[in-house]
Amino acid sequence: MRGYLARLENRLYREIPAPDIIIRLTTPLTVAVERNKVRVKVDKESETYVRRRHKDFVAPDSANARTIELDTSGLESKTVERLRERLWSVL
Repeated sequence: MRGYLARLENRLYREIPAPDIIIRLTTPLTVAVERNKVRVKVDKESETYVRRRHKDFVAPDSANARTIELDTSGLESKTVERLRERLWSVL
């Protein structure tokens, strides 16, 4: 059963079409660390973890996709507004 489910999962992932648009959200490390400090979450990530993930990030390779890079260090409402503008400009 386990083997069947693993093969099924692999087949389903292979059938997912490549993206046309990738939205990469970025923020400076200092902002990410500060946001994590004030988060209310059970078992939230440590500062060490946040720093390591920020440093080790590797963007996925999608050669044919348009990539929109969006700085999320500002207000959420402004970030959403910029995202909408950027998306409409590429659609």
